[in-house]
Amino acid sequence: MRLDPCGPRAWRDFEIVFLHRTARYVVSVDNHAGVCRGIARLELDDQVLPHGSTHITLMDDGANHHVRVVLG
Repeated sequence: MRLDPCGPRAWRDFEIVFLHRTARYVVSVDNHAGVCRGIARLELDDQVLPHGSTHITLMDDGANHHVRVVLG
């Protein structure tokens, strides 16, 4: 899944839940920098992904996954 969230500067955070087959992904976007877009940090299940990452590989594993996107 490619991530490139875009939202109003006034939204400090927002969240979506995405279902992929048997897996559930909770995607939280942290926009405390007050920007419209641009990923400063990406995490999957509490693991920081390499700087510049915009993709995560979706799994069909029946688990709940947490994605955190920090804009900046």
